[in-house]
Amino acid sequence: MIAISVIASFALQEVGGRAERTMIFLSPIYLACLATGILTLCDIIKKKQKTDRGVVSARLLLGAQIIIFIFGLYNHYFIFNKRVGENTIAQFLEHRLLPGDSVYIKGSFFSGDAFAYNYYQNKLGSLDVPVYSYYADYKIGNLAQIRTKSVKDEIQSIFNNTNTNRIWFYDFSYTEKQVDGTPYQLGLDKENQEIIVWEILKT
Repeated sequence: MIAISVIASFALQEVGGRAERTMIFLSPIYLACLATGILTLCDIIKKKQKTDRGVVSARLLLGAQIIIFIFGLYNHYFIFNKRVGENTIAQFLEHRLLPGDSVYIKGSFFSGDAFAYNYYQNKLGSLDVPVYSYYADYKIGNLAQIRTKSVKDEIQSIFNNTNTNRIWFYDFSYTEKQVDGTPYQLGLDKENQEIIVWEILKT
Protein backbone atom coordinates (compact mmCIF):
# COMPACT_ATOMS: atom_id res chain seq x y z
CA MET A 1 0.00 0.00 0.00
CA ILE A 2 2.85 2.40 0.82
CA ALA A 3 4.46 1.77 -2.58
CA ILE A 4 1.15 2.31 -4.41
CA SER A 5 0.52 5.53 -2.48
CA VAL A 6 3.95 6.93 -3.30
CA ILE A 7 3.69 6.01 -7.00
CA ALA A 8 0.20 7.54 -7.20
CA SER A 9 1.45 10.70 -5.52
CA PHE A 10 4.26 11.06 -8.02
CA ALA A 11 1.81 10.57 -10.91
CA LEU A 12 -0.38 13.41 -9.64
CA GLN A 13 2.51 15.76 -9.08
CA GLU A 14 4.51 18.25 -11.06
CA VAL A 15 7.66 20.22 -10.32
CA GLY A 16 5.97 23.32 -9.01
CA GLY A 17 3.65 24.66 -6.33
CA ARG A 18 1.94 21.39 -5.55
CA ALA A 19 5.23 19.51 -5.20
CA GLU A 20 6.44 22.16 -2.78
CA ARG A 21 3.31 21.85 -0.63
CA THR A 22 3.20 18.06 -0.44
CA MET A 23 7.01 17.67 -0.52
CA ILE A 24 6.51 14.37 -2.34
CA PHE A 25 10.15 14.57 -3.43
CA LEU A 26 11.08 13.90 0.22
CA SER A 27 9.22 10.56 0.23
CA PRO A 28 12.40 8.46 -0.06
CA ILE A 29 13.89 10.21 2.99
CA TYR A 30 10.64 9.89 4.94
CA LEU A 31 10.32 6.18 4.13
CA ALA A 32 14.01 5.55 4.89
CA CYS A 33 13.65 7.15 8.34
CA LEU A 34 10.47 5.18 9.00
CA ALA A 35 12.11 1.90 7.95
CA THR A 36 15.22 2.66 10.05
CA GLY A 37 13.11 3.30 13.12
CA ILE A 38 11.08 0.11 12.69
CA LEU A 39 14.11 -2.07 11.92
CA THR A 40 16.05 -0.69 14.87
CA LEU A 41 13.19 -1.48 17.24
CA CYS A 42 12.83 -4.98 15.77
CA ASP A 43 16.57 -5.51 16.18
CA ILE A 44 16.46 -4.46 19.80
CA ILE A 45 13.47 -6.71 20.53
CA LYS A 46 15.01 -9.75 18.80
CA LYS A 47 18.39 -9.41 20.47
CA LYS A 48 16.85 -8.27 23.73
CA GLN A 49 19.36 -5.48 23.93
CA LYS A 50 18.74 -2.51 26.14
CA THR A 51 21.12 -0.16 24.37
CA ASP A 52 19.94 3.27 25.44
CA ARG A 53 21.27 5.00 22.33
CA GLY A 54 19.56 2.54 19.98
CA VAL A 55 16.25 2.77 21.83
CA VAL A 56 16.33 6.57 21.91
CA SER A 57 17.22 6.82 18.20
CA ALA A 58 14.48 4.42 17.18
CA ARG A 59 11.88 6.15 19.33
CA LEU A 60 12.89 9.58 18.03
CA LEU A 61 12.63 8.43 14.41
CA LEU A 62 9.28 6.74 14.90
CA GLY A 63 7.97 9.61 17.00
CA ALA A 64 8.92 12.14 14.33
CA GLN A 65 7.16 10.12 11.64
CA ILE A 66 4.02 9.77 13.76
CA ILE A 67 3.92 13.52 14.43
CA ILE A 68 4.33 14.28 10.70
CA PHE A 69 1.61 11.72 9.91
CA ILE A 70 -0.85 13.24 12.42
CA PHE A 71 -0.26 16.80 11.21
CA GLY A 72 -0.58 15.58 7.62
CA LEU A 73 -3.96 13.99 8.36
CA TYR A 74 -5.17 17.13 10.15
CA ASN A 75 -4.16 19.39 7.27
CA HIS A 76 -5.72 17.04 4.73
CA TYR A 77 -9.11 16.48 6.36
CA PHE A 78 -9.71 19.84 8.05
CA ILE A 79 -7.99 22.30 5.70
CA PHE A 80 -7.00 21.03 2.26
CA ASN A 81 -9.96 18.68 1.81
CA LYS A 82 -12.32 21.69 1.83
CA ARG A 83 -10.48 23.49 -0.98
CA VAL A 84 -11.22 23.35 -4.71
CA GLY A 85 -9.93 20.17 -6.36
CA GLU A 86 -10.78 17.75 -9.14
CA ASN A 87 -13.89 16.65 -7.23
CA THR A 88 -15.16 20.24 -7.03
CA ILE A 89 -14.64 20.74 -10.75
CA ALA A 90 -16.38 17.46 -11.57
CA GLN A 91 -19.34 18.51 -9.40
CA PHE A 92 -19.44 21.92 -11.12
CA LEU A 93 -19.55 20.29 -14.57
CA GLU A 94 -21.87 17.44 -13.58
CA HIS A 95 -25.09 19.12 -14.77
CA ARG A 96 -23.46 21.35 -17.39
CA LEU A 97 -21.95 18.73 -19.66
CA LEU A 98 -23.74 18.16 -22.96
CA PRO A 99 -23.12 15.88 -25.95
CA GLY A 100 -20.37 17.48 -28.02
CA ASP A 101 -18.50 18.75 -24.96
CA SER A 102 -14.91 17.94 -24.05
CA VAL A 103 -12.73 18.68 -21.03
CA TYR A 104 -9.17 19.97 -21.51
CA ILE A 105 -6.75 20.07 -18.58
CA LYS A 106 -3.33 21.56 -18.05
CA GLY A 107 -1.92 20.01 -14.91
CA SER A 108 0.53 17.31 -13.89
CA PHE A 109 3.20 15.88 -16.17
CA PHE A 110 1.87 12.32 -16.20
CA SER A 111 -1.74 13.42 -16.91
CA GLY A 112 -2.69 12.52 -13.35
CA ASP A 113 -5.22 15.35 -13.26
CA ALA A 114 -7.06 13.88 -16.24
CA PHE A 115 -7.10 10.50 -14.48
CA ALA A 116 -8.44 12.11 -11.29
CA TYR A 117 -11.12 14.05 -13.15
CA ASN A 118 -12.23 10.90 -15.00
CA TYR A 119 -12.51 9.12 -11.66
CA TYR A 120 -14.84 11.76 -10.21
CA GLN A 121 -16.78 12.06 -13.45
CA ASN A 122 -17.53 8.33 -13.36
CA LYS A 123 -18.21 8.39 -9.62
CA LEU A 124 -20.82 11.14 -10.05
CA GLY A 125 -22.36 9.40 -13.06
CA SER A 126 -21.80 12.49 -15.21
CA LEU A 127 -22.05 12.43 -18.98
CA ASP A 128 -19.01 10.60 -20.32
CA VAL A 129 -17.14 13.14 -22.42
CA PRO A 130 -13.60 13.07 -23.86
CA VAL A 131 -10.91 14.37 -21.50
CA TYR A 132 -7.71 15.76 -23.00
CA SER A 133 -4.47 16.62 -21.23
CA TYR A 134 -1.88 19.22 -22.20
CA TYR A 135 0.84 16.83 -21.02
CA ALA A 136 -0.60 13.71 -22.68
CA ASP A 137 2.59 13.22 -24.74
CA TYR A 138 4.96 13.78 -21.82
CA LYS A 139 7.91 11.49 -21.34
CA ILE A 140 11.16 12.09 -19.51
CA GLY A 141 13.28 14.45 -21.58
CA ASN A 142 10.65 16.21 -23.71
CA LEU A 143 9.21 18.66 -21.17
CA ALA A 144 10.76 21.73 -22.81
CA GLN A 145 9.38 20.64 -26.18
CA ILE A 146 5.87 20.17 -24.81
CA ARG A 147 5.93 23.59 -23.17
CA THR A 148 6.36 25.20 -26.58
CA LYS A 149 2.77 24.18 -27.34
CA SER A 150 0.16 26.90 -27.16
CA VAL A 151 -2.98 26.07 -25.20
CA LYS A 152 -4.96 28.17 -27.67
CA ASP A 153 -3.61 26.13 -30.61
CA GLU A 154 -4.23 22.86 -28.78
CA ILE A 155 -7.84 23.82 -28.11
CA GLN A 156 -8.34 24.83 -31.74
CA SER A 157 -6.85 21.50 -32.81
CA ILE A 158 -9.42 19.65 -30.68
CA PHE A 159 -12.22 21.64 -32.33
CA ASN A 160 -10.80 20.98 -35.82
CA ASN A 161 -10.12 17.27 -35.42
CA THR A 162 -13.00 16.05 -33.26
CA ASN A 163 -16.76 16.51 -33.00
CA THR A 164 -16.30 18.87 -30.06
CA ASN A 165 -18.50 22.00 -29.99
CA ARG A 166 -17.57 23.22 -26.53
CA ILE A 167 -14.52 22.79 -24.31
CA TRP A 168 -14.31 23.17 -20.54
CA PHE A 169 -10.73 24.12 -19.72
CA TYR A 170 -8.93 24.50 -16.40
CA ASP A 171 -5.30 24.97 -15.51
CA PHE A 172 -3.61 23.51 -12.43
CA SER A 173 -0.22 24.83 -13.53
CA TYR A 174 -1.45 28.41 -12.96
CA THR A 175 0.21 29.71 -16.13
CA GLU A 176 -2.78 30.46 -18.37
CA LYS A 177 -4.13 33.87 -17.41
CA GLN A 178 -5.82 34.96 -20.66
CA VAL A 179 -8.22 32.48 -22.24
CA ASP A 180 -10.83 33.23 -24.91
CA GLY A 181 -13.91 31.99 -23.10
CA THR A 182 -16.33 32.52 -20.25
CA PRO A 183 -14.62 32.20 -16.84
CA TYR A 184 -16.22 30.54 -13.80
CA GLN A 185 -14.32 31.14 -10.57
CA LEU A 186 -14.66 28.18 -8.20
CA GLY A 187 -12.49 29.43 -5.33
CA LEU A 188 -9.03 28.75 -3.95
CA ASP A 189 -7.29 25.41 -4.22
CA LYS A 190 -4.79 23.85 -1.82
CA GLU A 191 -2.05 26.21 -3.05
CA ASN A 192 -4.24 29.27 -2.42
CA GLN A 193 -4.53 29.79 -6.17
CA GLU A 194 -7.82 30.85 -7.76
CA ILE A 195 -9.19 28.01 -9.86
CA ILE A 196 -11.09 29.07 -12.96
CA VAL A 197 -13.01 26.80 -15.31
CA TRP A 198 -13.26 28.31 -18.77
CA GLU A 199 -16.18 27.61 -21.11
CA ILE A 200 -14.89 27.85 -24.68
CA LEU A 201 -17.27 27.63 -27.63
CA LYS A 202 -16.38 26.55 -31.14
CA THR A 203 -16.34 29.49 -33.54
